[in-house]
Amino acid sequence: MKSYSYICAPIVPEMKLTYSLLCLFLPVALFAQPGLHNTVRSVVAQTHNPQASRVSGDVFTFCDSDSDGIMPISLDPIKTQILEENVGAFGIQGGIYLCTRQARIHLVTNVNGTPQKTQICNGSVGVGGFGMLDVAVNQDGDMYVSAMDYVFKINNNANCAIENTIDIGYGNSATSLSFDRDRNIYLGGFDSSIYRLNYGNYNTMTMWHNFAQGAAAGDFVMCNDKMYVAWNANNGCRLYEVTVDADTNYISHIDLGALPDGTFGLASELGSLYGVTIHELYKIDRQSMTFNTILTNNALSDEWYGAAGKNEALDFDVILFETQQNALNNVNPLPSTWVNTIPLGQTIYAAIRNTLTNQTIQVPIRITVNPAPAYTNPVKLSNCDGMPDSHLFDLRSLEDSITTDPNVTVSFHNNLSDLPAGLDPIPDSLVISGTTRTIYVRLLNTITGCTSNFNFKLEVNPRPSFNPPGDLIVCNTGGAHVDFEKRTLVIAGSQQVVVTYHDSNAEAIAGTNAFLNPLFATGNREIFARITDAASGCFATGSFWIRVLPEHTSSTLSYRIDASDWTYDANIIYVQTNGNYEYSIDGERYQDSPIFAGLSPGDYLLKIRDKDNCGTVVNEVVLLMYPKFFTPNGDGHHDLWNILLAWHEPGMTVEIYDRYGKVITTLSGKNPGWDGTMNGLPLPSSDYWFTVIRANGKHYKGHFTLKR
Repeated sequence: MKSYSYICAPIVPEMKLTYSLLCLFLPVALFAQPGLHNTVRSVVAQTHNPQASRVSGDVFTFCDSDSDGIMPISLDPIKTQILEENVGAFGIQGGIYLCTRQARIHLVTNVNGTPQKTQICNGSVGVGGFGMLDVAVNQDGDMYVSAMDYVFKINNNANCAIENTIDIGYGNSATSLSFDRDRNIYLGGFDSSIYRLNYGNYNTMTMWHNFAQGAAAGDFVMCNDKMYVAWNANNGCRLYEVTVDADTNYISHIDLGALPDGTFGLASELGSLYGVTIHELYKIDRQSMTFNTILTNNALSDEWYGAAGKNEALDFDVILFETQQNALNNVNPLPSTWVNTIPLGQTIYAAIRNTLTNQTIQVPIRITVNPAPAYTNPVKLSNCDGMPDSHLFDLRSLEDSITTDPNVTVSFHNNLSDLPAGLDPIPDSLVISGTTRTIYVRLLNTITGCTSNFNFKLEVNPRPSFNPPGDLIVCNTGGAHVDFEKRTLVIAGSQQVVVTYHDSNAEAIAGTNAFLNPLFATGNREIFARITDAASGCFATGSFWIRVLPEHTSSTLSYRIDASDWTYDANIIYVQTNGNYEYSIDGERYQDSPIFAGLSPGDYLLKIRDKDNCGTVVNEVVLLMYPKFFTPNGDGHHDLWNILLAWHEPGMTVEIYDRYGKVITTLSGKNPGWDGTMNGLPLPSSDYWFTVIRANGKHYKGHFTLKR
C-alpha cells in the first residue's frame, strides 16, 4: 500500500481524512508530548555578519583592519537591505505569510528589525475545518492555500473566505505550494515529483520535475534568478538551488546543504530566503548555510505549517553605481565585491527596479570606512614560580600599554568564540592553574563600533637554579683583584643565564649596583650573586664569601715534579699531587692546571699553593739544552761548549767523543766547558758527539759542530 508524507506523520490514503481531523482536534497537550516532534529541531540562532553595520538611514559603516580607509566591500548584503527598506516607495509592504494547523494566516512584518505578527484571517471553518498545509501569493496579491486534496483561492478577510477551489485529486495532499513570476502554481509533497498548474489552466496538473527519491519538505520559491526547493531525502531536509530557463523550466540543481529538520515551508521575500518549522521562522544565508531565528511560535497548539513571501512572486533588480550619473545612465555597475576609491568612505547610488512594472527609484548610500582600533600586543605576561602570587595576573594593568585611545574599551576573554559579541569577559585579576594560559583580547571603539582582536599568553616560568660555588680563598695579605669568571661558571652550570654580583641581598634582588669584574677584595667579604634567566627574566639569588688570607710556607704539601726538556721551546713542567692546589712559575700568576708547556730552557721557580689555607712550597726547576755549535777562536763569544745551565747539576757527567767514538774529554756539571782542544792541541772543525749522565741516572745523547 502506498504511503504519503503528510504533516503529522506518514499515512496511507485511506486514513488521510481521519488523520487530518486528528491533527486539528487532538488536545494541544498531546501534540506537545516529547517524541511527537522528534523530527523537528530548533533553528539555532547564528549571527551572520555581512561586513557592514547600519547606522541610520542609508548609511553603512565598515571596519578596515589595516586602517588605510580602503578595503574590499561585499555589496550583495547592502543590496538586500536597501531593497527591503525602500520597497515601500513602490507602494509595497514587505512581510512573510504563515499558515497554521488551525487554518489561520498571520503576516509577519519588519522581519529585519523587531518582527510584528498580525493575524490576517481565520479559515478554520471556511476551508472545511482542516489545517492549511501551505500558503502562496502571486504577483497580483492573490492568496492561495492547500488543504487536504484541494488548493483554495481565498480572500484575506477575517474568515479567509474561499473564492475558488482547485481539486488536485484524492491522495494528492499538497504540503508545498508556491507561485512563479508568471502566475504558474507549483505543488508537491505526495511523491518524488514537483507538479505545475499553468496559469489559465489550473485544473490540469503536469509534472515539472522528478527528483527520483524523497519528497518536498517545503516550497519551491523563486529568489532572484534561481528557484529554491526544500527537499526531504534520506531522513534529512536539504536545500536545493535549481537553475531554470526563461519559462521557469527545470535545467539543473545543486544541493546547498542541510536545513533545520522539520522545515515545512520556504518563503522568498525581496531577495532574501526564509524557512519555517512548526516553532520558528528563520532567515537563510545561502552562502554560509547558517540560519538566524526571526520569530518563535509561542502558540504550541497552533503550529506553523507553511510560509510565503508577501512579494515573492515579484522581482526587483538592485544595481549599485559609484556616481549618480552612472546610475542615471545605467553604466559601469559596481561588482559584488567593490573596493572604495575614496579613503574613509564615499556615497554610492542604488537603482532599484520592479522588473514587472519597470518602475525605478534611486537611493544614495553612504559608505563609511572606519579603522579598526590600533593596539600593541604584549605577546605574553610572565610571572616567576616560587614568588608571592606567582599565579595571579593583573590583566587590567596592561590596558594602557595596549591602547591609549579613550574611545576604545578593552575586554579579556577565555575563548576565541567570545570575541565577536564580547561575551563572558573574564575578571581583571585572574589566578591561573598550570604554567600557561591564552587570553583573548577584544578592543571596541565605542564611537564607530569597530573591533580588533588578538591574543597573548600568561606564563608562570621556573626560576633558575643557583649552584653554590663555595667560598673563595685569596692568598694575599694586602688584598687582591678577584676575577668572578670561574664563580660564574659554577653558579650558572649549563643554564642560559646572566650572573651579576652585588654588595647586599637587597641589591641582588633589585638587580642594582652590580660589581665590575674584577673586584679588589681585602679581608673577609660576603658576595651576593643574582642569576637571571635571559629569556623569562626570572631570577634567584645566593651568596658566598671571599676570604683574603696571608700566604705562608707549608711543610705538609706532598708532591712530585716531572720535567721534559732538551728542546728549544717545547719543554714541559708537570706537578703530580693530590689536593686543592694552584700553580705558578713566575710567583705572581697562578693557574689550576699543574702543567706548564711550551717552555724554553731555563731556570724556573715553581710555586705550589694550597687554595684552602694559602700554604705554599717553592721549588727550582731547571730545563736543560745544549748549543748546536761553538767557535773557540778566542773572541769571547761561544769559545766554550757545555750543557746550558749544567752548573745547576754539579754531579752531571758529560763525555765528548769524535765521529769514530774516541773519547776526547769528560766534563762535570761544574766545569765551565770544552775549549775544542785535545792534549792542548786544537781539534779541527767537525761534528762531535756527547753523552750526558744526569744525577738522576738518565742518559742523553746528541751532537754539535765545532767551527773555526
